[in-house]
Amino acid sequence: MLSSVFDAVVIGGGHNGLVTSAYLARAGLRVAVLERRGIIGGAAITEEIFPGFRVSRLSYAYSLFLPRIVRELELEKNGLQLLSYDPDLFVPFPDGRYMFVWNDNQKTAKEIEKFSTHDAKAYFDYLEFWKNMAWLLGPAGEAPPPPLKEFAGMFDTPEAQSLLRYLMFSSAKEILDEYFESDEVKAVFAPRGLIGTMVGAMTPGSGYVLGHHVIGGSTGEQGKWGYLKGGMGGLSNAIAKSAQHLGVSILTNTQVTKILVRDKRAAGVQLSDGKKIEAKVVASNADPKQTFLKLIGEEHFEHDFIQNVKKIKDQGCVVKVNAAMKELPNFTAVPGTPGPQHKGITGIGPSVDYLEQAFDDAKYGRPSKKPMLRVTFHSVTDPDLAPPGKHTMSIFAQYFPYDLAKGSWDEIRDEIGESIIDTLSEYAPNVKKSILNMEVLTPLDLERMFSLPKGNIFHMEITPDQMLSFRPVPGWANYRTPIQGLYLCGSGAHPGGGVLGTPGFNASQAILADLKLSK
Repeated sequence: MLSSVFDAVVIGGGHNGLVTSAYLARAGLRVAVLERRGIIGGAAITEEIFPGFRVSRLSYAYSLFLPRIVRELELEKNGLQLLSYDPDLFVPFPDGRYMFVWNDNQKTAKEIEKFSTHDAKAYFDYLEFWKNMAWLLGPAGEAPPPPLKEFAGMFDTPEAQSLLRYLMFSSAKEILDEYFESDEVKAVFAPRGLIGTMVGAMTPGSGYVLGHHVIGGSTGEQGKWGYLKGGMGGLSNAIAKSAQHLGVSILTNTQVTKILVRDKRAAGVQLSDGKKIEAKVVASNADPKQTFLKLIGEEHFEHDFIQNVKKIKDQGCVVKVNAAMKELPNFTAVPGTPGPQHKGITGIGPSVDYLEQAFDDAKYGRPSKKPMLRVTFHSVTDPDLAPPGKHTMSIFAQYFPYDLAKGSWDEIRDEIGESIIDTLSEYAPNVKKSILNMEVLTPLDLERMFSLPKGNIFHMEITPDQMLSFRPVPGWANYRTPIQGLYLCGSGAHPGGGVLGTPGFNASQAILADLKLSK
């Protein structure tokens, strides 16, 4: 029988919450993880939503996870298995041309040369730019963010200040314009500056978003993405196993409805069935708004703090399509199945103008008529995910604003799913007849299912005004909160959203420091 008293309780069994719990237990604390759903992992999960087909239901690639967590929690011994793939990216164009981004940079340069000899040479300078940025920013992610003045002071040479200017104030397009002349080449690299974020390729600050997605090195090579054996749930399951070996109690189907506060201190949580679990530490993997406004309540905070929380930008813009397929898409640009075009991520977004126009629709509350797509076929690299001869397809689509100018998401869900498939069909005409079953998850569905505010996969935007010492709100970027003993350990904390694990790790270190325990 589960004890009602713990040293620490973690609200939410997403990957960050699991990381926090494991490190706290590693230091000797009695820890419980409380997950509302019947499955752990949050957005990093694998589920059998159609008989025989297991899909990475929301997050779809492994690229940003902190390597030290893999080592220290022995995740590989607990089942984590990285599946590398090559090419990294396949982008077809309407005129029948295409580009592969290979793991071999020289090979990629040859692909780029088909569009511009200038850009083929500039590609190596572009890679060096992000290598330097990673060298500067990488260490800053594994600790509470420095004050803005101190952060700016890290860029103490003219060259470094130029990097800072691009990072904080430029758009993704402006950065790409510095290196490339071909619009097709720019279109290949621009989407990583847009993923999951309500910004366009020409929006100032989208350059920072681009950096957020390309400086990760969880696969062993900066900027390269990978898959996991068994889907993204392979990561969450490995962390959970490690945590349980360390003594963590993990409860699913357990919803926290209130964080208990006594004398301005966190005292535990109350569950939906009325049961109370006491603890001297509460770590919330929920988003900041849910944590402060719903689970606690405004009356426990100063007015200015609550106003800053309410101002957090968290507009979701993603629709996720998961499908069971009787055959793979047959791309007009590169016919045949299976092929290298099915191994990595397929990007649909043939020009920067196309991407910007997709964003323009969403700015006015309209679903994109021609959306940006990131398509994956996980069963090609991991056949165990589908029955023999069959495949899975995952489509991450933008832009689809949570707040619609007209209609409701429940009314237009099927229509949007069809429009996304129509867009992909322009490049692979057999797609429609290949689909056996399909699931369409709207921003509203992501909020209902995964407790993502307005469907925002990062809990809040990862634009510069909400990163570093501004995340979640100015003055509270060190995982601590105005309530003593209450900490944020999710994507709403530094260094931000995605499958990083770093917010959970950093939060655990803050907790252990406050408890004066060894790390």
